[in-house]
Amino acid sequence: MMINLATTGRHSVRFNPNLYNDGKVCLSILNTWHGRPEEKWNAHTSSFLQVLVSNPVTFLVA
Repeated sequence: MMINLATTGRHSVRFNPNLYNDGKVCLSILNTWHGRPEEKWNAHTSSFLQVLVSNPVTFLVA
């Protein structure tokens, strides 16, 4: 799935640090990015509900 995100300032401004103009979505909660410890997936405290809540646009577009 690809998402086309509109940006301003000739791609110099991003609306969200996890959304890229080439359609990529960075999901640090799933350990696809080296984020801060509190942003990363923790098998003891994390849930799939957190994924749905933190990235609703990803699932609405699909």
